[in-house]
Amino acid sequence: MRSFLARIPRVPLLGALLGLIWFLARFGLPALSFTNIDWLMEGDWNQHALGFLHFRISPWGFPLGKISTITAPVGTNIAFTDSNPWVSLLLKPFSGILPTDFQFIGPWLCLSFMLQGVAGVWLGQRITQSKIGAILAAAFFVTSPVLDNRVGHPTLCAHYLLLFAFILHVVPEDQSFLARRRNLLGLGLVALTAGIHPTLCLMILAVILALVIQQVITRRLTWLGGALHTLTLLGVTLFVWRILGIIGGNELREAGGLGYYNADLATLVHPLDGSRLIPRLPSHAGAYEGLGYLGLGAIALGLFLPGLALAHAQESWAKVRAHLVLMVLCLLLALLAFSIQWRVFGTEILNLDTLTKPLRPILDPLRSSGRFIWPVHYLLLVAILFASWRFMPLPRWALVALWVACLALQMGDAKRNAVPAKNHRADWYHMQDEVLAPLAQGKTKLALHPIMLWSNGPGCDADEWPRNIFQQALYFAYRHRLAMNGGYIARSSKQHQQACEDFPKTIAEGKFAKDTLYLVHPRRVADIVRWPEMECHPAGPDTFGCVLK
Repeated sequence: MRSFLARIPRVPLLGALLGLIWFLARFGLPALSFTNIDWLMEGDWNQHALGFLHFRISPWGFPLGKISTITAPVGTNIAFTDSNPWVSLLLKPFSGILPTDFQFIGPWLCLSFMLQGVAGVWLGQRITQSKIGAILAAAFFVTSPVLDNRVGHPTLCAHYLLLFAFILHVVPEDQSFLARRRNLLGLGLVALTAGIHPTLCLMILAVILALVIQQVITRRLTWLGGALHTLTLLGVTLFVWRILGIIGGNELREAGGLGYYNADLATLVHPLDGSRLIPRLPSHAGAYEGLGYLGLGAIALGLFLPGLALAHAQESWAKVRAHLVLMVLCLLLALLAFSIQWRVFGTEILNLDTLTKPLRPILDPLRSSGRFIWPVHYLLLVAILFASWRFMPLPRWALVALWVACLALQMGDAKRNAVPAKNHRADWYHMQDEVLAPLAQGKTKLALHPIMLWSNGPGCDADEWPRNIFQQALYFAYRHRLAMNGGYIARSSKQHQQACEDFPKTIAEGKFAKDTLYLVHPRRVADIVRWPEMECHPAGPDTFGCVLK
């Protein structure tokens, strides 16, 4: 037993513990309960949680991520509810034994913070060649404001995968870690991330392509080998996206928002609302997608970077030259993050809209382009940690004390906006099941009237409904295994738009279906009760349940 325990890598475990502590400080233990869904019924979390619940009750089909019970009859995809396709696919076969109320978002977020700590330790070991340095470096990665900013979109919190991709650039090249093995691990990272989130996948794909190019330049890989591996990376990405349904469907690529959800040029030092000590500085509303703030502690440590790099110019240049391809590709991603409207503290200084018109078919799907600042954020953080640890003319104890002080500043400045799961009220569900459940017996469909479908593409936004009608109606539909005509999805199609246009016509013409329960807003109930074959019952403060007699 002792020999087994002795083989456990304790330093990475400490990194995982740091991530766990930081997660619990933000969300608390209730977020880890698989049956606690109440805290998720706000913001975009409800879209992700309910997307998985409906995926559970949708029949298997192709693509594998198809959800037939949201925005029916057109349906949608697990990726377009941002419900973590790989995890959802892994859990779906066990749906019959899982609790009815089930969520994995809290555990996923916890895992993301813990693996951020593990990856931070491994990267820190390469940076510092020291156990204490590795643990402190992991703390900087765990408390990164960029990671903290993305908890509203849990799949985008898999930043540890980006760190693992960086690690492949810095592991020693020896007989135990040949280029082929490194490339296979890179391919695995790309395939894994392709089934988590497309945006994150593109970042990691760029980092792994930088590794391939660097190997070709240094002749560890032939030109033919590099070309074949590049094609394999692209092919695996497209293959995963196709089988999951992320591509190949009828969803419109043009979603709007390009140039709005981008990064400010000052993003690395601009905290937006993420700092307790720095007041809110001017910015545009969509800048939160491009938050690249290093954190006050990392910025304080980074003030030494220019001087240290100049004082050790030869070694600094050697490091730059060894990772030049990676740096160039990360900077290209940063240009994509700044998008077509460049702003400094919210003030536009350059507009590339006209110049980039020919590229819009490629750029438009990347509407939230500001996220592509993350590789530069982490690359710069690595550079700051490396230079301060290697070049700072201080005794080791004084250097450790400096890092601890900067970490204390980083953590103290962090402004965590998410309410812990234990503080969320469970009063989000206002419909009266005692009225609706009998009406739902024998039904297979749930229809909102007016239909409400939110999307970054075509949709139907019914202003009468309260915002929380999505989670209430979708949850009811899930509990009673009904396909609902509305929903909240990331991408929609012309078919969705056509459904939005057709449904009011069927109501106006009195074409009601026997297998459908109609949820009707009080302002529209007159559209239903004027037909003698229909009956309606109050089922909540803003809802009537209507069925054919």
